[in-house]
Amino acid sequence: MRLIILILALTLATPALASRSKIPELRWNHQSFSDTAGGHPSPIAMGGGLVYWDITAETERQAADLEKHIKFMSWVLKRGGTPRAWDGLFVIEAAMKDHIATNVEREGHRVVVNKVADNDCAYEIIKAHAKAVSEEFFNGDLSQDHTQIAYDIVALPACDEYRPQLEQALGVREL
Repeated sequence: MRLIILILALTLATPALASRSKIPELRWNHQSFSDTAGGHPSPIAMGGGLVYWDITAETERQAADLEKHIKFMSWVLKRGGTPRAWDGLFVIEAAMKDHIATNVEREGHRVVVNKVADNDCAYEIIKAHAKAVSEEFFNGDLSQDHTQIAYDIVALPACDEYRPQLEQALGVREL
């Protein structure tokens, strides 16, 4: 009986979660975002654990949807959820959530995102996430699986301290 209730709750919640995440709107309008010079939105790895984005939308509504999406996904992570739980990159980001801070500011058509990692392993994860978003999401592609990238990151010396935790999150016994 509990299983039936859980399945029903998840089924009913899925449209609400999609709506709150703004993914349908962002996917539909992916071509409406650019960097401040009018080019493809690309993150800048600033060093010191910081990844910086300065994104311009064609409309204030699109900028608001992007801001809401980023804030909602941060909220999901902080509450123990894993967006895209089928994708290893997002799984390890969720596992490192206590080492990553996200700040989003919007003014008119402009959205500025600062993601900060407090260690080198988390920094590699947020750089990979930003690259995936830039290369795929802003081209309208949400289907790519970045699990191999996650394995590559977990194998880095920067992740030695966190490897057991990350392997457990990935369900890996040995890399």
